[in-house]
Amino acid sequence: MRDFLKSNFFSTVVIIALIMAIFPTVFGVMGLSGALKDVVNVVLSPVQKVFTYCTDAVDGFTSFYTEFDRIVEEIMHSARR
Repeated sequence: MRDFLKSNFFSTVVIIALIMAIFPTVFGVMGLSGALKDVVNVVLSPVQKVFTYCTDAVDGFTSFYTEFDRIVEEIMHSARR
């Protein structure tokens, strides 16, 4: 446990947690909480678009093959008649 508390990973997580707690508080006190939200939106919007694009691509890929399997089953069923 002592090694974990002295690790770089733990230090990095603590620093990030402090930044995430201190910056919104300071900006809120200064009356700039709207500016902080705008900055976060500017940073996160491209990331959200990439994930949306990837999920749409995976969804399209799986729906194509699901439809393909259904058509193959339909053909096999009609060939058995």
